[in-house]
Amino acid sequence: MAPLTTFTTALLLVILGLSGCAAAQAPFSLVLDPGHTTAAPGALGCSGVYEKIDNDRLAQSIAAAVAADGTTTLRLTRTADGAPTLLDRVKGSETADLFLSVHHDSVQPGDGRIVAEKGRQGFCSSAASGFSIHVSRKNPAYEASLAFAEILGGKLTAAGFQPNLYHARKIEGENRPLLNPRLGIYAQDDLVVLKRTATPAVLLEAGVIVNPEDEAHITSPASRDAMARAVVEALGGFKLWQQKNR
Repeated sequence: MAPLTTFTTALLLVILGLSGCAAAQAPFSLVLDPGHTTAAPGALGCSGVYEKIDNDRLAQSIAAAVAADGTTTLRLTRTADGAPTLLDRVKGSETADLFLSVHHDSVQPGDGRIVAEKGRQGFCSSAASGFSIHVSRKNPAYEASLAFAEILGGKLTAAGFQPNLYHARKIEGENRPLLNPRLGIYAQDDLVVLKRTATPAVLLEAGVIVNPEDEAHITSPASRDAMARAVVEALGGFKLWQQKNR
């Protein structure tokens, strides 16, 4: 039998963690979407590591934190080597309470440069750092999406993470509507995973991996665990928001 990958192990932790939950009340349901695939790995970090790898690692940390909390069921949109389409990712989202897509950020090509070091090539820039949170005003549950975004932004800043305001710059490829500068929340109206979900949906850019300092910070195990705890705390806050707004 082949050894379990850490990604599969994280998913099993979620399932096992829920086995002791009371069946009397359906638990809160989260769809967790690790961005990108092996064939389309996303942004290239300054260290030469592609975004998809960091997305998987953060998803593992969030899955483990959700399992430890024990009050939320979790479904991943792909396995470590899976290659779902964007529409595949949002299928079945109507049965969940929340859809959360996790990514790591970059900057526009003109704001960085390719750096070759120790046999690896990376794209590096100091133009931006920090997390950002994105919602679509075309999502059928936009109000709830924005509510979770605000709760998550509050938990992340309380944990010491800083918001990224780069995407509001009036430059080509950016100039995105900044809904909350204090919490780094933007409108990204036409992203498929945000507008085509049938449930509240948020995309988290955990940090800017082309910035060498931010990359080193946000991809460390301690930071991933801290961000995962912030996500779980935000889920708790969102459950209370739902109860008050039903």
